[in-house]
Amino acid sequence: MEKAKKRLILEIYEIGSRVAKRRKEMGLTQQELCDYAKISRATLSGFENGGKIGLSLVKLGLLLDRLGLEVELKDRNVLPTLDELLDVHH
Repeated sequence: MEKAKKRLILEIYEIGSRVAKRRKEMGLTQQELCDYAKISRATLSGFENGGKIGLSLVKLGLLLDRLGLEVELKDRNVLPTLDELLDVHH
């Protein structure tokens, strides 16, 4: 169980870094994104840098919506499809 918890936390941190990357690609400041999602800049900064993962799903949804990103849920322990394997190597 502890290994699964560490993996989950790592994946959440990856979401924060992906949010930061997309925000920068779009030329948005942290403050502009914060105004949209109605969160503090300190909260966003912490989330982007892996220090704060306490965002509600609603707030996370607003961030992802503004950035044109989405979260995909899929079953664990399922072997990847050939399409997924090919996509990873491109």
